[in-house]
Amino acid sequence: MDAEMKLARAKTKLTWGHPFFGSIALTCRWIADDSIGTMATDGVSILYDPKFVEEMDEEILRGVIAHEVMHIVMKHCLRRGDRDPKKWNIAADYVINDIILEAGFNLPD
Repeated sequence: MDAEMKLARAKTKLTWGHPFFGSIALTCRWIADDSIGTMATDGVSILYDPKFVEEMDEEILRGVIAHEVMHIVMKHCLRRGDRDPKKWNIAADYVINDIILEAGFNLPD
């Protein structure tokens, strides 16, 4: 299954099981970018590496999508200011991952 179809399926299942995360994921612009090696957000769009998506288990993919959605919801891109981007992202991931795991999602190791 190609990345676009896998993302569509994951977003649909996310909407059924977790409408909060799914409805936001459906409103985002999704951009394929094979240079990032993972998934990321600019605060509006979600960028993804097709190979990363294709190789990921669909259940974990839903957790990663919810993770990126939370960056948008918590306005991390807007609130970073002049803070160190790497440290800011690590701190934001720490908070988000706790929320995502509490909501019953699985994340990559």
